[in-house]
Amino acid sequence: MSTMYQDYRDRVHYKGATKRDYVNTKVIESIDDLINNSQYGFTIEKDGVDYDVAILSTKSTQDYERANIIAYNEVGLDRGSLFRWNDENWIVLQKMFRPEQPGFNGYAYRCTGVLKWIDEDGVLQERPGYISSGRTTNSLTYTPDVNYKFDNILLHDTDWS
Repeated sequence: MSTMYQDYRDRVHYKGATKRDYVNTKVIESIDDLINNSQYGFTIEKDGVDYDVAILSTKSTQDYERANIIAYNEVGLDRGSLFRWNDENWIVLQKMFRPEQPGFNGYAYRCTGVLKWIDEDGVLQERPGYISSGRTTNSLTYTPDVNYKFDNILLHDTDWS
């Protein structure tokens, strides 16, 4: 190994035998730092279990609330995942493409409604979902159970006078 390469490894605190090991180590360290040593660390509940995650930013508009969430893969977040944060249901709708890394990065939206349907057995099913509508788009519903976007649903607004 050349002296310059050894100096480089020492300077960047190289960890691992391959570049992939190094990147994975850095990703884990970054997530650790965000959760434990910054104001971005929060606790969410998924499937009855509490997990520490980093929520970097939130965006609120009249139509939706969105949060950029970073977590370990062990948390089990993926597109369509449902979790609770601040006593509200949130659903992951977008996942940043990062294959084979030990971290999850994506956008979660606060659930704005409940999707109800009757299954094949005649049983009423209910799932929180993100529902939006606008002048230029059809009503959209995202559900965690099927990880599918419905564009042909019927919305019933309960705020009608």
